Amino acid sequence: MNWGRFILYVGVVSALFFSGAAFATTIVSGDLSIRDGGDLVFSDGTVQSSAQQQGPAGPANALAIGTVVSGATAGATITGTAPNQLLNLTLPLGPQGASGNSLITLAGICDALRAGGAGMPLFCLTPSVTSITSPTVMYSKQSSFTVSGTDLGSATVTALGACSSLTETAGGSATMRTFSCTPTSVGTVTIFVTTDGAALKQMSFSVPPPQVTLTTSMGTIVVELSPAKAPITVNNFLRYVNEGFYSNTIFHRVLLGFVVQGGGFGIDGVQKSPTHAAIYLELPSATGLTNAQGTIAMARTTDVNSATTQFFFNTVNNASLDTGSGGYAAFGSVIQGFDIVKAIEAVPVSATDSKPITPVIMTSATQTR
Repeated sequence: MNWGRFILYVGVVSALFFSGAAFATTIVSGDLSIRDGGDLVFSDGTVQSSAQQQGPAGPANALAIGTVVSGATAGATITGTAPNQLLNLTLPLGPQGASGNSLITLAGICDALRAGGAGMPLFCLTPSVTSITSPTVMYSKQSSFTVSGTDLGSATVTALGACSSLTETAGGSATMRTFSCTPTSVGTVTIFVTTDGAALKQMSFSVPPPQVTLTTSMGTIVVELSPAKAPITVNNFLRYVNEGFYSNTIFHRVLLGFVVQGGGFGIDGVQKSPTHAAIYLELPSATGLTNAQGTIAMARTTDVNSATTQFFFNTVNNASLDTGSGGYAAFGSVIQGFDIVKAIEAVPVSATDSKPITPVIMTSATQTR
């Protein structure tokens, strides 16, 4: 285990006068180390008290104490605090040791510092958590979590569930630390705050199925996606959504009683680029997501593994798309605005290429949950 080298030298007590008689009482003397997140340890190996090393790495928090006389004061210098402090304090004697000597405990040192109004060394602080909050948690999008409390520097913050790891945001303090992660599954993410293995607080946050809102020149369509069943297809679609690829694209292929297709061409009719690598086909037979009426699926070429940006809405039950020519990957359903889809399906189209005569524009696509 690594050792934080916070060195404290405790001198020998001067003669203690009581009822006119002198008694030589020795407070343990020698080098004193505070182990990272562990105990107060003397150079002879004896452990006298538990200690907390608080806060992020920074200047040493060292306490140097001169000769101590019971009932009197001793000069103490604290370094590493802001600002460095020099103060006088009375150190109470702790319990009697096996050798008959009275011991100074860490608790006694910290109590004396508090009584003296000193800025507390990090090893005297005890973390506590008042709240763990997050403004919103979304599948596949970076989500933030704020831990608030006191003396949080040494607290360990971890995540389980939809997030497997956390990244701490720079600029945190002893009262507030912020972390981020990107949920990779639907369900819950639980944030745990511990210190020295002891739990301080935990909080669970829901990670719901993702939803995307498509704003079109004919109205708004909201789709809910199924990453648990079709993760490759959902992640591909969300990647383009969150990059803003679908803004100002058109529905370029509309077939009455079949599909409404878009996501590939700009308002100028030119195919948008660049695109990411094509994705592997997630077959309906494998995902259980069929090309039923009201679903969204990926368009492709005759190569089954060629889907990139283009998608389509099934305006009727298209069972033939589940198996024919290798199948087409459905990955979600319209939960709001299917009437808009049907309205687009009914617009006049060119007889040569099934493109709406009056362009139907998708002005934006935004992940809203």
